[in-house]
Amino acid sequence: MSLKNDILVYLSKETEKFDWEHPSEQLTANGMQKVFHVKRNTVSTYLRASAKIKIYT
Repeated sequence: MSLKNDILVYLSKETEKFDWEHPSEQLTANGMQKVFHVKRNTVSTYLRASAKIKIYT
């Protein structure tokens, strides 16, 4: 799997257990950069690209 796909799978799994009363930092670019040991900018770029694809498809 690619890092981009790994991030999207992770995001999907984490949002399933999202609690509005106790939001997790793991769903932020900062939180995910710590999980995947990459730069925050890399995570942000992949998330923005994914959002654009979902908006236009």
